[in-house]
Amino acid sequence: MMPEGIQTFFAEAGESACYVLAIIKIAERLTQKSIDPIITMIEAIDKGEIHYNYTNKNDDDNFFVKKPESILNRLTGETYILTKESPLYITQPGDQIVQRWERKKTGVTTGHFRLADWDSLYDSQTVKYGEIVSLRVFHLV
Repeated sequence: MMPEGIQTFFAEAGESACYVLAIIKIAERLTQKSIDPIITMIEAIDKGEIHYNYTNKNDDDNFFVKKPESILNRLTGETYILTKESPLYITQPGDQIVQRWERKKTGVTTGHFRLADWDSLYDSQTVKYGEIVSLRVFHLV
């Protein structure tokens, strides 16, 4: 069922759901199937894999991905473990990589997750003016 405040949910997803969207894109590539991002995000929230407070759009943790491996494992039917690596990490066979970008401006740092060849945003200013600070590496077990 459609939750109350769905427009607020969409607006916040547009601002903050880049990590889960990158995970969903990886799952689509691995399964060769289209995956509905809205249904997937709501299911992940319901399962406790993503933090989201429907009644407080100002919750700084909204769309924080608490269990990224769980999401990818559930969507693919495979088992992955996650490590956080430096941008210099050498990719191993079976690895799935999500880049963490940061842009520092006076008094504020913005972050953005993307794949090397796919971004949930067109013309991300964080990517344009920032740098890769770390990688989230999903290792196939």
